[in-house]
Amino acid sequence: MCAGRRELFLAGTLIGLLPYIHAHSFIVTTFVSLFFAVFASLNALRKGGSAEFARVFHALIFLFAPLFLFALPQVLAIRTQVSENFFMFYPGWTDKNRDIILEFNWSGASAIISFILSLFLMLKFWILNLNVLSFLIPLGFYAVKRAVKIFYMPFLLVFVVANIVKFQPWYWDNYKLFLHWFSLSVVLAGFALLWMCERLKKFKRGVSTAF
Repeated sequence: MCAGRRELFLAGTLIGLLPYIHAHSFIVTTFVSLFFAVFASLNALRKGGSAEFARVFHALIFLFAPLFLFALPQVLAIRTQVSENFFMFYPGWTDKNRDIILEFNWSGASAIISFILSLFLMLKFWILNLNVLSFLIPLGFYAVKRAVKIFYMPFLLVFVVANIVKFQPWYWDNYKLFLHWFSLSVVLAGFALLWMCERLKKFKRGVSTAF
């Protein structure tokens, strides 16, 4: 673990106070914390064996103990207000996309074709909405270092889940989850622009030396 126990305790406390302040940020930060906790634990077990795993596990207690201590009462209180329209399977995010996807034939072997069509529909949807970012984001992901890729992965998973699950009665509220993914994705887009500029400079130098 790169962070010390004080930093982990502070992070867990701040995340634990989020449910009533901004529930969607609580969902994202808790998911990201769990993702990195699992990643750090597996990495410690692989590199240092059981001793290193135990050290990381003990450090993670300082993160998750205050998180659950502060968040649990709020989550239980919020749960009493939750209706059946919360946390629904809602493929495609929007009403229109969901209706199209659910109209596909999902029985037998046709389900494979329906799955491919659903992926194509969502890919088209996000390409149209992201515009040039739909090209820059994957290019930026390719250009950055492995550590940045790992840091980005849980936010990408949040993006995927938010395209499948409706977290509140109004589907549009999922955009609050997308914002966390988008805030990192535009950083990747910036890396992509920098990567292209560097490649363009190298190309110009190569052309000038050739002539």
